[in-house]
Amino acid sequence: MPVTTATAPYICEIRIPTYKRPDMLERAIGQLAAQTVLKNGARLHGVIFDDSPAQEGRAIVRKHEDRHPGLTLSYRPNRENLGISRNLGQCFRTAAYEPSDHVFCLEDDNSVFPGFIAANIRLLEETGTAIAIRNQYIETTDNEIDHTRTTMPDAWATDSAGVGVLQPTDLLTCLFTNLGISNGALFWRSDAASELMIGEDCADPVLIEYLRPFAIREPVAFANTPLGAWRDNEKESFRILANRMQDRLTNYRGLKAISALRRAALAAIADNDRAALYERAAECRWGTIDRAYAHALIPARPRVTGMAALARHWAKGLACHALPAAQIGERSAGIVRAQLAWLANGLKAGQS
Repeated sequence: MPVTTATAPYICEIRIPTYKRPDMLERAIGQLAAQTVLKNGARLHGVIFDDSPAQEGRAIVRKHEDRHPGLTLSYRPNRENLGISRNLGQCFRTAAYEPSDHVFCLEDDNSVFPGFIAANIRLLEETGTAIAIRNQYIETTDNEIDHTRTTMPDAWATDSAGVGVLQPTDLLTCLFTNLGISNGALFWRSDAASELMIGEDCADPVLIEYLRPFAIREPVAFANTPLGAWRDNEKESFRILANRMQDRLTNYRGLKAISALRRAALAAIADNDRAALYERAAECRWGTIDRAYAHALIPARPRVTGMAALARHWAKGLACHALPAAQIGERSAGIVRAQLAWLANGLKAGQS
């Protein structure tokens, strides 16, 4: 039930999924308050989807509901605990929940900088597109953003200003050279033709980012200049990944699904583009612990048989967390070489 209601259409609706992190939620609301995009009296609308039965976010919303001119907050606790994937999923419904021109999702532990909304609205207007993807910096702690690292270090070709317009098939290449499309990278018009919300059948939040390139069916604007950050707290990330590893040791459908998605992407990409994809993938350097670990989770062949083979992949990734920083690059390169061998097999299959 909304704490406040809209009296006029909003220029942007921001969905914030949260679960038992009131401090992170408060930080996210503060970042929205720092946005300056008022246009013809329109306001921003922050919608908080709280998945905690204790509803810790309610007090934070009430604390801030009247503090920020131009920002309306709505609190929408889930009637039942949805889990991370379903709670996040409802934040990617293309249409706005209240009348609004634009939409994006701000996960409570991620960041957006002042000017993020205004720049993305301008990007959509200048490119004539309804969906934008923007690069992100990596945030290592609450107060430390690494401006030398981004979530898309080998992203798509752009012009001199770092802007490009991509066709839907272009997006499929991120299944190989990135880890799908980051949730925090998307910004869209509420009348976009593509439905960005992935169905509830997908229970893995990582797999959602791999699935989303297939959901986009229209040209997309890409901006290489980051105006926000994805939080990569090493200890938290390791805990989450370790839990996910245990889940997949008993059920490895997630790994098989990623392999299937990659095969589908290769089938959809024109033959002349496959060669370019292979060449560009060969230049990738996965230099961070989490990237090395994520790629260790992905089988190097389209088919992985037996739990022993899967365990070896997980062991490689797990070992990366114990390696000195100087050795991570070497281990990562080996994982990438395995991926390239798999890509090469896909190329040969496509030519036969």
